[in-house]
Amino acid sequence: MGTVLCVWTQEEVRPVIQFLWAKGTASIEIHHEIQAVYGSNVMTVQHVRKWCREFSGCHLSVTDEQRSGHPSTSADLVPATEETVHTNRRVLFKELEEQFNLSHGKIWDIVHERLGYRKVCSRCVPRQLTEDHKKNCMGVSLTHLLRFNDHDEDFLEQIITGDETWVQYCPETKVQSMAWKHPGSPTIKKFTSTSSGKLMATVFWDMHGVLLLHFSPPNETVNSAAFQGNLRNLKKAVQCKRP
Repeated sequence: MGTVLCVWTQEEVRPVIQFLWAKGTASIEIHHEIQAVYGSNVMTVQHVRKWCREFSGCHLSVTDEQRSGHPSTSADLVPATEETVHTNRRVLFKELEEQFNLSHGKIWDIVHERLGYRKVCSRCVPRQLTEDHKKNCMGVSLTHLLRFNDHDEDFLEQIITGDETWVQYCPETKVQSMAWKHPGSPTIKKFTSTSSGKLMATVFWDMHGVLLLHFSPPNETVNSAAFQGNLRNLKKAVQCKRP
């Protein structure tokens, strides 16, 4: 009984197929011969027949031909892919596949596994700040840091912050609809109201807590006059809560 070779390469097996084919051996017999020497996982019978057809068509080379347009390994394209993603953060997989002539799976492996990228949605912000806005914000922040360095905690107690937000409201809440009921009384029902809407809530607070919470009336336009009214109410709240 012959010895089975456990370590082999395709380039070693193909010359054996070519030799047996030249002797006139049938494809199925060639398959049995190479399995006896290289093991059952060496090559399928369909693959053996494919190489026999190649040799019959005057293709006598036993090595793979160089494929045009396909890189030898996708690892060579990792730096180029990273440069493309850096240039265009919204580039699509389809565009990368066409640019580098790679499959979807290889592009996915390069972008996600090797480069560690993941695509996320943009976060909505109230407005886009210009360079002047950013400089003003930095100037105000530096001024606050200097004042805090001079006055310490006393400066923080003088800061009042305000913000606005939309809140949902309902004309009657579930707690407000509560009523006394006798065990024999019929079930109290409350129908769903479709008149709920949104109100603009304005909140002012300092380091100790909320100073003023104001809800604008429905359909009121929040303009400079309305905001001046809120500031006057804030002044009264500060005089009352922080005399």
